[in-house]
Amino acid sequence: MSALILALLIVAAAFAGCSDSKDDTKSNAYGWVNHYLSAAPSSLNQYSGSETNNSTIMGLCTGAMYSLLFAEDGSGTEMTPIIASEMPIQLDTEGKQWQINIRKDYKWSNGDELNANDIIYSLQMLLDPEMYNLTASTATSAYSCPVGFYEYQQGDIDWSKVGVQMKDNYTILVTTENPTDQINVAEFFAMRVTAPVYKPYFEAGMSEDRSVTVYGTDVDNFMSCGPFMLTEWIPDGKVTVARNPYWPYSDRIKIEGIKYQIIPDSNTAMEIFLLGDIDFVELDYALWESYEDDPRVYEYFDDSLMYMFINDGNPTQNGIMGNRNFRDAIYWGTDRVHLAEVINSYPVSRYIRNSVVGDPNTGTRYIDMPGATYFIDDPYNMYDPEKANASLAKALEECSLASCTFELMYPETSTQGRARNELIQKQYADTFAGKLEIKLRTVPSGQTTALRRWNPDNPTSYEGTIGSLYPSAADPIYSFTYFTSGYNPPRFKWTSEEFDALYARAESREAMNDLDLKLELCYKMEKMLLDERVIIPMYETPTKVLFNDRIKLPVESFVLGFGLSDGAGFGFPMYVSIVE
Repeated sequence: MSALILALLIVAAAFAGCSDSKDDTKSNAYGWVNHYLSAAPSSLNQYSGSETNNSTIMGLCTGAMYSLLFAEDGSGTEMTPIIASEMPIQLDTEGKQWQINIRKDYKWSNGDELNANDIIYSLQMLLDPEMYNLTASTATSAYSCPVGFYEYQQGDIDWSKVGVQMKDNYTILVTTENPTDQINVAEFFAMRVTAPVYKPYFEAGMSEDRSVTVYGTDVDNFMSCGPFMLTEWIPDGKVTVARNPYWPYSDRIKIEGIKYQIIPDSNTAMEIFLLGDIDFVELDYALWESYEDDPRVYEYFDDSLMYMFINDGNPTQNGIMGNRNFRDAIYWGTDRVHLAEVINSYPVSRYIRNSVVGDPNTGTRYIDMPGATYFIDDPYNMYDPEKANASLAKALEECSLASCTFELMYPETSTQGRARNELIQKQYADTFAGKLEIKLRTVPSGQTTALRRWNPDNPTSYEGTIGSLYPSAADPIYSFTYFTSGYNPPRFKWTSEEFDALYARAESREAMNDLDLKLELCYKMEKMLLDERVIIPMYETPTKVLFNDRIKLPVESFVLGFGLSDGAGFGFPMYVSIVE
């Protein structure tokens, strides 16, 4: 469910919810969508993390100042003011001073007014030095970050020196660290972490030392301000969200709400779908062939490019995972073509995923831009046992080892992850003849993302795993943020001054106004990541969803960069309607 759910998050673009609201949810809507989650949400506090099932409900029940919404004619998407009343207004010639006007009629789902006070309070809580929310790094590492965000989180300055100040209840003044443009400012305030939290509940749930809060842990400690409002949350049972009549674009939502069951097993989900009790089911890869010609199936690419993550800071086995020759051995020792055939995917050699837009003016994908054809290896020529064994021999010699083991982790509920890792285990056994042994490790679903992060306080948290990264598809720049030395907390131990310099220039106003320059810098950064084997591209898998005949999708054509029918999950099922 991951690609589907994350896309829902971006469409709705923020967070909060409650059951108290005026009762006119049927005014322009009818019918309930029946859906499912693979696990129950654990928290709807956007500062506590972004596990997939949390993000699904947060994305539906939260309203940011701006959000990427479908155009009313279904032709594509557009950055849309949500809590804000209009797009950011530039106040200077340099592009650092901005004004954001807030709607004077925006309300939380219980009818309370939501204004600039809520925005300021929420940003202060995001960056609070005592809470030290790790998710704040998404904001503090952004190019369009306001002045002082990082320093405030470190406790070095007070709020009066931060570049977000309230002029009055409906006006916010923003000073950014770098010259930027209107879209970048809007995108910053469209991020999940910059969305508002409901102060009365946030404060009521605060611990005595103000380091944690129980906000967002149940239906009575959460308040909505997004397209939907949370009305029911039974742990390990079900979650229900109803259309929020206070949301300014509620007339675009043609359903009364969404009822989620908790169904951990994909086979069980399929059985329940066939009984008619849920309206959508993500097809397990083993079922693709069976439903190949079914008109109810649609396919899209989203966060689907999978990489081998190797913890190059792990000190075990004399630090062999940080050895470049070891990473070369993995690179050349993986038969991606055979792997992709078995799991119904496409072998890849690139870093940038399929859905990333290269030219926003034409909608052309990044991978279709003329300069993106340099990829250093064809995936069909990347499996080379001779090079793999030579590289491994060098790595073992340099680390004073006779052989080594490499532990691959995967979510315990992932049937594809198990099949994939077992196949890699066999491939390496055949290729390396006992010099490199793969061990498999299962972890609870939702924990792999947290574990596969470079953590100097826990450097042995993982050895290797296969997973994806989740940057915005709207601009290739976002795909490179994770690898900069300023990204905090770091995702990788690897850092490079040259890469940082390329990234800084790609984020500059010069590159913003010169698409060719920006893309040229992106090509260089991508080549550096591939050459250094920072992460190793493996394969790209489309998501295939089977939907009930009673469901009408919002559009019928592929929206480049956002997927088929609903924009890679954007608006699914938020913008569907129901045929009775």
